Amino acid sequence: METFRQVKGRGYDLLIAGTQHEGICRTQLANAQQAGMQIEAYLYLYFDGYFVKHVTDALATLLPFRGIRLWFDIEEESQDSPATLGAALRRQIE
Repeated sequence: METFRQVKGRGYDLLIAGTQHEGICRTQLANAQQAGMQIEAYLYLYFDGYFVKHVTDALATLLPFRGIRLWFDIEEESQDSPATLGAALRRQIE
């Protein structure tokens, strides 16, 4: 916790945590929030046949943090069209 206060004291106001490991992500977000920082998260999207599960897991990780922004890091190509991927995302978010 002290580390986050030190980071905030150096002028950093935002933490963006990766959602790869639920416990680590939640701890980082909670500590940063308690230190008065803004918090956001990101999900590196793998198109490995478990796309929807990855999104669902990330959203579940972020449930304790209402209103948090989730960024999608998309660096790989998918076999599906952007419209198909967008529809799958909308179904998970709604």
